[in-house]
Amino acid sequence: MKEMSSRNEYRVQYYLGSVANGNLTPNEKWQITIMNSKIVNDVPENNLWHLYLAPFIKIIKRLYGIVLGKQKKFMLVVGDIEQKKISLLQRKGIDSVFVHDYNLSSFQSQLKFCFVKNRLVEWPNDGVLLRSLNKERHWGYLKERPIDTLPFPNKKSIAVWRGSTTGDFKMLANRFQLVRQWFRMNPMVDVGFTNIVQDPKNYGEFFQKNDISGYRCSEMSPSKLLEYKYIISVRGNDKDSGLNWKLASRSVVFMARPTVNSWLMESELIPNVHYVLLKDDFSDLAEKVQWANENINLMKQISRNARKYMKRFEDVSNERSIEMEVIKRYFKYTQG
Repeated sequence: MKEMSSRNEYRVQYYLGSVANGNLTPNEKWQITIMNSKIVNDVPENNLWHLYLAPFIKIIKRLYGIVLGKQKKFMLVVGDIEQKKISLLQRKGIDSVFVHDYNLSSFQSQLKFCFVKNRLVEWPNDGVLLRSLNKERHWGYLKERPIDTLPFPNKKSIAVWRGSTTGDFKMLANRFQLVRQWFRMNPMVDVGFTNIVQDPKNYGEFFQKNDISGYRCSEMSPSKLLEYKYIISVRGNDKDSGLNWKLASRSVVFMARPTVNSWLMESELIPNVHYVLLKDDFSDLAEKVQWANENINLMKQISRNARKYMKRFEDVSNERSIEMEVIKRYFKYTQG
């Protein structure tokens, strides 16, 4: 890779987290070889191999070849890092959602050596962020971006959200709180669940008579959502998988302060500059919609700022180079 620009160098350091400090020696017990067949058996769902391990191994082969690639050892978190799961792991140790040979007695102390899709804000430097993990779900908009040609003034002056019942009602800024509070409660807000997933027992108690089915409504495609001036972003298990395309659209994102960092570098997003900030309990949603409708020029500027922010991720070749540099430095700093 040619000499990096200062902006790219900053991003490499950001993604490396604690590993960027160098001279960190992981515990030999948990290092694994990427070609070890046990990796496949450790992954509980077959599609996780294709979403997480396969793209990572492809990069390793490109960087080092098959022979040298087999000598590289690493830890890779398969799936989301979420607060609910963290609590379980701290009590019981690492479970099968992690690729591993040995259980780890202390999750957080080892997390800094793991390649991850996301990091919790309370552990801002623990984990090495990659773009390639479940890439299509988060970055597929680059090649299949919904057409957004409707001028902003012609969009509906309503805040809209659709999504599945992922996450946990005990988390900050969760979608259960959003829907329970605003479902069919205000003409300026249109929110609802489209799919009931995971185990309803985990969130049924949050709703009257444990009945979440009453909060369902019709699905909306991204193209349909883009007919609205304001699109709400709210986390699921870790982050809103649609946040990337929402920021890249000509609508304005409404959301609480992000609780997760990913390749998108959410901590770099500035409230009321790149998005309209909501309270964690969404109690100010209707008030913020009214304020937005009274400040249309400011909303146009926020939308422009968000699109400009997303431009940095559009050069696929540059993104690939940054990710490969992150991986190269990981092995250099941890294994020499």
